[in-house]
Amino acid sequence: MYDIGIDLGTSAVKLLLLSDEGQVVRTVSRSYPLSFPQPGWSEQNPEDWWSAIVDGMPELLEGVDRVGAIGVAGQMHGLVALDADDHVLRPAILWNDGRTAEETDYLNQQVGTERLQACTGNIAFAGFTAPKLLWMKKNEPDLFARIHKVLLPKDYINYRLTGVFATDYSDAAGMLLLDVAGKCWSEEMLAICGLTDSQMPALHESSDIIGSVLADVAAQLGLPGHETLHLQNESGDSGSPDGEAAAGSQPDNTNPDCEAAAASQAGNNGHYVSVVAGAGDNAAAAVGTGCLHEGQCNLSLGTSGTIFLPCESFRMDPTGATHAFAHAAGNYHLMGCMLSAASCLKWWVEEICESTDYEGLQASINPDNLGKNHVFFLPYLMGERAPLNDPYARGAFAGMRMDTTRAEMTQAVLEGVAFAFRDMAESARALGITINHSTLCGGGAKSDVWKTILANVLNVRLDLLEEEQGPGLGAAMLAARGRGRYASLDEAADQIVKFCGSISPDPELTACYEERYQVFRKIYPAMKELYRAM
Repeated sequence: MYDIGIDLGTSAVKLLLLSDEGQVVRTVSRSYPLSFPQPGWSEQNPEDWWSAIVDGMPELLEGVDRVGAIGVAGQMHGLVALDADDHVLRPAILWNDGRTAEETDYLNQQVGTERLQACTGNIAFAGFTAPKLLWMKKNEPDLFARIHKVLLPKDYINYRLTGVFATDYSDAAGMLLLDVAGKCWSEEMLAICGLTDSQMPALHESSDIIGSVLADVAAQLGLPGHETLHLQNESGDSGSPDGEAAAGSQPDNTNPDCEAAAASQAGNNGHYVSVVAGAGDNAAAAVGTGCLHEGQCNLSLGTSGTIFLPCESFRMDPTGATHAFAHAAGNYHLMGCMLSAASCLKWWVEEICESTDYEGLQASINPDNLGKNHVFFLPYLMGERAPLNDPYARGAFAGMRMDTTRAEMTQAVLEGVAFAFRDMAESARALGITINHSTLCGGGAKSDVWKTILANVLNVRLDLLEEEQGPGLGAAMLAARGRGRYASLDEAADQIVKFCGSISPDPELTACYEERYQVFRKIYPAMKELYRAM
């Protein structure tokens, strides 16, 4: 038996096949376009996500005779609005879209941060879903009036798979519409945004089975046994397309024997394919790195950058700089998120250096110059979320001289991202949280020099994963847990998540980077008003 994890990212979807023995058998990636129709805007066509999944699935499933369950992890906060016929009303407005500065100011200043935190546990950030809805209500009122369902990106994929409108608490927590502590939709926030509860998807824990794959979709994806699944669907045994009602007909995933129950419901033919609620990408990445409980930490160095800190009970940052979200493991977490992390390096290498030689450009960095670079880089290419909450912020180099080299500027990009991680870590430490070690995932985790810089800027030990698959692996683990392969996510993590070493900070280099960081943290305040004037 195999389980599938789908990681719906910003630039590509990554499909992962996990065996019953806990081995990652195969991964497949398919890219899709990202649109910037106006400066600071970021959109995608949800149909491109689905087409990429359909295109990549046959390669993933080659030689596979049995699939147990599917889990989807997805980029958070994106607004996917459907009409009464379940058609997408407009391109999805993504997490790194900065058009909602006015709406964010309205929520924080007129509705008020105290009221927002009472309703949701969080303050408003430009990337959250609620400001996007207010923007759409103001600027596209005809389309807003036609909204039948509001979904997040991964929930749209789950809808295409099952016909069910559902979401999970970890992803919903980033909408600014969920009462995170109470795990229910906030009626007050829905009213502020002009929505009703009926327009929202049903709420689930991340490993809950929400439905089964529809017959025609199983055939489209090439799932093994889809002919039998088609007969099951016709007989009404599984795969109902009737919205939330379908969720109630699925096996109880809290039952340790739910795999047997699923097989029984499928007529014991082994072709029942369940779909779990899934998770937001950061919560799924935490599952995929075994970061499940208080005292642990995970850093994600992907398109965006996050610091993820599990909590056993709900905890809120009174300053609002650190998000208070629900965890896919069933508890809660605090999270800081910077909008541009590995994407800064992509921008520098591909757009500015007009190259694809990532390794070569990083290899030119002089190891003796670490902690001594005279060039600084502000990584705010799409504005910034935590802890600045400033959609007007932009990237900048500072300190360049006539003898500045490209290698020093490349180093500055890596260091600037690390310094922004340090900003988020300091916000967490201000809450009394101790961070001595952390797991690391994301595309940037492949860079040895970047890992060294990050460990020393943060002064933490980085534990390196043997299988670094982040959200995709976490989504597959949630699927396996949902169908009963594992009694708990702890058991899944113990069997699946393995480490291959660590990077510890060097005291001398850490001291050098401490001096550099104290300079870095003064640059943005000096630029803040200038950004708005720009």
